Amino acid sequence: MPPLAMLISRTPNFAAQSCYPCPAIEIDGEFYARYAPILADRPAKRRVFRGYRPFVTCLGTATESEISPQPAHAEAEQLQVPTFDLRIAFVQLSRLRVLGTGQVMGIETEPYMRWKIGNQVWQPDFRATGAESFNFVIYDPEQHLTVTLWDRDLLSQDDLMGEAQTVAAVKAVNLSDTDVPLICPGNHSEETRQAGTFKAKIELLITAPGHQSQEGFVCVVRVRELLQAGSKIKGRRLAVRAKFKDESSITKAGAPMLDITETLPAKEMLHKIKDNMTDAGVEMEKIDQVLDLTSLRSSRFAINRSLHFVIKNQDADTEEIILDLVDMAKLDEMKKEAKKKGVFGSTSPASNTNHIEETRGDEVLATFTVKLSDVRASKGLALPGPFFFESEELGKIEAKMFVGLSGLEPTTTEIIEEMSADDVMAEMDLVSS
Repeated sequence: MPPLAMLISRTPNFAAQSCYPCPAIEIDGEFYARYAPILADRPAKRRVFRGYRPFVTCLGTATESEISPQPAHAEAEQLQVPTFDLRIAFVQLSRLRVLGTGQVMGIETEPYMRWKIGNQVWQPDFRATGAESFNFVIYDPEQHLTVTLWDRDLLSQDDLMGEAQTVAAVKAVNLSDTDVPLICPGNHSEETRQAGTFKAKIELLITAPGHQSQEGFVCVVRVRELLQAGSKIKGRRLAVRAKFKDESSITKAGAPMLDITETLPAKEMLHKIKDNMTDAGVEMEKIDQVLDLTSLRSSRFAINRSLHFVIKNQDADTEEIILDLVDMAKLDEMKKEAKKKGVFGSTSPASNTNHIEETRGDEVLATFTVKLSDVRASKGLALPGPFFFESEELGKIEAKMFVGLSGLEPTTTEIIEEMSADDVMAEMDLVSS
């Protein structure tokens, strides 16, 4: 088995200059399957040492007989796979200086909370104590959690009332079941600087691609590209939308890719062939007929986006993922019309920017479903395809994509501390000295 340094050098997204010498120890295949997403996350020194240290401190050295890496795991590692799930159950908001509804110029306002990691946003209803919960799926261990308190203002932009100290997402568990202060912005006296406190139960779970779990799963839909023979989809703005129960998430519109017959070298070669045939006295009509490569061309759109859903164990046996091929031009038109009607007129932030308004209409060109039970029963809990959209308007379109399940496993504060960027950087300083 190769040493860790060699495994890191083969990790996707790592540039050559990001590979640093590591002790030539043997590495457990299961560890690599679980922690490779962390290593592949970003080409930086701290990433290499961060992925290296948990293995040394928590798993020890593996023997040759214990090493059994699975191909399905290797496939999952080549994709953008979430690393952690931060599970939050809101408990209460207390000692709030403005409780309930307020009055500004005769117009009612009310406070709301906003939890944010990356582009994932959660606005819990703190009046429904104990009933609100949310899962933040974390791709980068260095992402941070921000918690803010706002006052909804119908006349202008909402007012920031208070904010908690920003914390690394993987260390948010240290705030679990404690009263966390929300500090008012600006200069305030000691009596007025605190807008209130909140309390929540927070758990951090690590994802294990291809592993069963009693704690649930993260389902990852990784869309690489859309492909079709011919040119029916050329010039279209197409995206893939995934839906699970009442959740919905969509990719960006695919970026068109040049067919090989449209590249400059191919065009230059065709031009030379045409000149040679003309010099040989071949009729122009026959030349155009021979060199017409339209029927050989294919249309490709690069998407390279991951969509994710947190799945409960019981849902993994009964539910399905619905996948829509979406005409983004049509969807944009529908959103503009909805905005004119005042559907999106509020100045308050959306409850979750990763979710979109549920729509069923002309924007959907084709649909197919993937049963989660099929994914769970497949080797490595992964379905690599092929997947096809059948559209009446555009014909058959292949979606090069991957649907997989990553089991969720509880982690400990010790492991979280081992992944501390500060500790790792300090250790790197010792190594360099």
